[in-house]
Amino acid sequence: MTDRNGVRGAIAALLSPRTQSGSLDLDQFEANLRLVLDQGATGVCLMGATGEYPRASLEERHTVVQAARQWVPKDKLLAVAVGAAALADSVRLARHAHAAGADLVLLPVPFFFRYSQEDVEHLYRCAAAEIPLPVLIYNLPAFTGAVEPLTAVRLIQSVDNIIGIKDSGGIESLELLSAPDLRPSVRLVGNDSHLAQALERGICGGAISGIAGVVPELTVSLVDAGLSGDKQAFAQAAALLDELLPQVDQFPATWGLKLIAASRGFGDPCLSLPLSPARQAQADRFTEWFESWWKSASRTLAQLTASNPA
Repeated sequence: MTDRNGVRGAIAALLSPRTQSGSLDLDQFEANLRLVLDQGATGVCLMGATGEYPRASLEERHTVVQAARQWVPKDKLLAVAVGAAALADSVRLARHAHAAGADLVLLPVPFFFRYSQEDVEHLYRCAAAEIPLPVLIYNLPAFTGAVEPLTAVRLIQSVDNIIGIKDSGGIESLELLSAPDLRPSVRLVGNDSHLAQALERGICGGAISGIAGVVPELTVSLVDAGLSGDKQAFAQAAALLDELLPQVDQFPATWGLKLIAASRGFGDPCLSLPLSPARQAQADRFTEWFESWWKSASRTLAQLTASNPA
């Protein structure tokens, strides 16, 4: 599953639910994980941006990986993001993920400080020599330094255990890596707003998606239709995603996803900041909108699944 051809489909980027006291809520985490797998996700990704990795301690990150390995079947992908402020911490996280039974790791550029592309390329080459699992480049330019498309291509084509990229910036790297004269690579969309376009152009094998972590029915339908060439189902699923994303994007990253999770019964929002009165009113409106939207959207998605069973 973790070679350059085997990582495909709708992979759910999971939240890291917490209680009101701030501790990890593993019961809600398990409920969320089981939902996405039951709805057809090909795997899960832990402790990426959706999992709020800068907020988690190393011990918490270890706990989440170990818990997930108990619940993720061997035929489903278990991917672990190992972002940190320094390479040494990322390597430690990757080695723990390997010992816990993860299938691959996602490595973003260290956060906070900015680095040149020479620094970035050398970082990945050094990391690949020390990490005992297949590595996906995790391009996360909204929160860390970027991995420019040509840098990504050089690394994926020249370093054996850097097998591909999850690109949360754009799709240029996916397009370049799709060239027929290059060796195969894992090409995954990381930004849900680019997913439909990348699928239409045939330049990705799927996505690691925050939307898939809370509305897996939608992302699974979209990716399956896109990869199979079912244009009618693809258009219907893409239209639903176009309705949902602007609503989610009203909020800082993860807040909208957490409100959906709470609405669906697998997580207290436990947001990173207290809500102002205006934000609380906005959150209440969003929850009301989502619940109404989901009544209709879920029926449409159920019909797509019934007419296109896996």
